[in-house]
Amino acid sequence: MDQGIENARADEWKADMLLSVLEEVEPEVIDDVQADITTSNTVDSSKEHAPQEVHLIVAQQLDHRGNYQDAITAYEDFIEAAASNDDTIGQLHAYIRIAQLHRRLKQYRQSVTSYTHILQLAQEVKDMNLICRAYTQLGNLYLILAERASNEGDSEENEERLVLESDSNYSSLYTIGMSLQDRNAICHARRGLGLVHAARGEWIEARTQFERHLALCSAIGTADQKAQACHLLAEALRAISSSSLESALGASRALFKRQVELRWEEAAYAAEAGDMLLLMRAYMQLGDLYSQSGSYTHFHGIPKARECYSKVLKIGKETNLSALGSKGADIARDAANKLDALDSGACIIS
Repeated sequence: MDQGIENARADEWKADMLLSVLEEVEPEVIDDVQADITTSNTVDSSKEHAPQEVHLIVAQQLDHRGNYQDAITAYEDFIEAAASNDDTIGQLHAYIRIAQLHRRLKQYRQSVTSYTHILQLAQEVKDMNLICRAYTQLGNLYLILAERASNEGDSEENEERLVLESDSNYSSLYTIGMSLQDRNAICHARRGLGLVHAARGEWIEARTQFERHLALCSAIGTADQKAQACHLLAEALRAISSSSLESALGASRALFKRQVELRWEEAAYAAEAGDMLLLMRAYMQLGDLYSQSGSYTHFHGIPKARECYSKVLKIGKETNLSALGSKGADIARDAANKLDALDSGACIIS
């Protein structure tokens, strides 16, 4: 294979894997965050609309209206008032909401700053759950910044520095998880470290981390998380099987078989979770695998590919397209094009 094409595909797969980080946004349950703030027992409820409470009320109203930038400012005013009242818990939960809003607005550097404050405060009060949460999100955010730096043509040195920051946060998360025997923290750390290796093009190491991540997810994860874990491992195997590493491993057929198994598992978990977008993606990847399978399926891959692409289109027709978004529309369009190509006897290679 031409080296330029091989490198382009490797970059495409790396970007696809890192894109999953962008999708992993913390649950934004505004009322829960506000309940955490208002039940911190540090605001004197006997005083009608004390300054700290006023800032919170304003922030809540702006947040509910979708005026997120103004809400951030109001939450920051609340934090200043909470600090003067030695209300660490109130500050923590306000910073969490600010970090979420910055991330929603794609203000990733500001979100990093907020999670850094969260980490510092959580360490002060020795809240291990929030410490792990902060390390997880910081690891994610630094990877997002690294990917953006790559796309914007930033220096490789800056990109690697951001990846190194991500590595450091995920490594800290892993250390804490192991010391506490916290399987959830270890699971997030394995996933994150796998993505760090993928960002560096270290597919063998990424594969090892994703295998361990999937094993933990199978025990403690939700159906949605299991589907994502299958996807990440399959992507690592796809990169390995299509690179010069294939001949070194001498196991291309085994790698193909394992990818197919993982994609069917991904589809099953996505269906269980009711996530139609994940399900479409899984069937799309299966179609691509079968269409290129050749002797691996005794040249019976084309009918299977046609079946999988048809499943994608069926989901697209039966699901509200607004729920699938532009990604779902793109997948459906791609499936239709590839199905047409198969029907005309020209298999398009992804």
